[in-house]
Amino acid sequence: MDQIDKSLWINKLWDPLEKIDDSPLHSRRQGIKVAAYCRVSLDSLGLSHSLESQVSHYTHVINSRDNWTFVGIYFDNLVTGRKASLRRGFTRMLRHCEEHRIDLILVKNVSRFSRNAQELIEVIERLKELGVSVYFETENIESTRSDTTYLLKTYASIAQGEIEATSQAIEWGHERRMMKGKVNIGHTYGYDKTKVGNETVITINEEQAQVVRQIYQMHLDGMSNNAIAGELTRRGVRTYFGKELWGPKTIASILSNIAYTGSVKTRKLTRDLMSNKRRSSEGIRDQYLIRKFS
Repeated sequence: MDQIDKSLWINKLWDPLEKIDDSPLHSRRQGIKVAAYCRVSLDSLGLSHSLESQVSHYTHVINSRDNWTFVGIYFDNLVTGRKASLRRGFTRMLRHCEEHRIDLILVKNVSRFSRNAQELIEVIERLKELGVSVYFETENIESTRSDTTYLLKTYASIAQGEIEATSQAIEWGHERRMMKGKVNIGHTYGYDKTKVGNETVITINEEQAQVVRQIYQMHLDGMSNNAIAGELTRRGVRTYFGKELWGPKTIASILSNIAYTGSVKTRKLTRDLMSNKRRSSEGIRDQYLIRKFS
């Protein structure tokens, strides 16, 4: 007896005998349009095997039902579950629901569907309006049943709490490095980063450093950012990423980067956990200046 058969058996024990449960999951009518959603997260182990296993499992489950019509498997690989708009497979599936191509969606668990509690409930409610049911296999929850709303909210909150805890652990790791004077300068022209054991060592790239000095000198001589970019392009100097064409924004970034003084400002940005967007942390939390990091 698989999980879906077990769900049907348990529900029939509790439902009144005269009640006919016509939800897409348990209905005996023919031609129910069924799809599955699979997602492999950024921190999963055995990535390709995990995705292949999910796809194979749900393809078999759907095709084994005589009254189900296989719509397809929607999936997102190496994508976070925090925000629906970042998942192309998920948004495509929702669009097909709006087009009434799907009656039932099968998914492994709540966290595969979404790790954003508010967004999950909003999506489920919209799918209910469209007559689309979602079955979460691990939790044995079918979204169209009237008694599942509280359970879904609980599981969604747990799923969101897991990524909040992970995010806090990562943030604390950054804070500890900062307190030790360890910094991350990203991709900065004029500096090389070398991995030594578990540490990243920052050293000056003398060839690029000479170009940086020339940029500052040209700026002091009154040249515009456009003119400096044009001059470097004319000389055949390559950018940090090896491109031939320099732009005024790159020049402006170099001229405003305090890393060229041997210092770095930390906590400049803060990231929204759900949207994954960065914004200035000015006025939100203290910032620190670490001097002579190289």
